Parts: sequence; structure tokens; C-alpha cells
Amino acid sequence: MTSRAGFPPLVADRLKALVGPMTDGIHGFVRSRLHDVVRSDQFAHVWVQVNTTAHQQMVKVLSVSRRRWSCRAAR
Repeated sequence: MTSRAGFPPLVADRLKALVGPMTDGIHGFVRSRLHDVVRSDQFAHVWVQVNTTAHQQMVKVLSVSRRRWSCRAAR
């Protein structure tokens, strides 16, 4: 007799028992690597660049919107 995955029942049970530890290990690994990336100098540099660019673009958008609104209000 085999499980739905084609494994003998004992093997299927043992594999099920590994799901939790494997999931924890993968989550821990990913969390650790993300932590390393976010704490890196390169990430800090990119973060500042992205936010500076976003800020500059938002100022442009709001400036144009404000001028258009002011022109309409003056009519």
C-alpha cells in the first residue's frame, strides 16, 4: 500500500514530520539573508537614492497640480 504521493505509509509519515523543521529552517535562512541585505551599506545607499528620487518626482507632480489648480481658480 502507498500514500497518495506514491510513498510507502511509513515514508509518507516521516516526510510529514519534516515539514515543520524544514519550514522553520527555510524561514530562518531567508530572514537572516534579508537582515544582512537591509543592514548593508549598499542597501542604505540605494534606499536614500530611491527616496530622494521619489521625493523630487512628488514635488514636481504637486507643483504642476498646484499650478493647474491655481489657473483654474483664477478664471
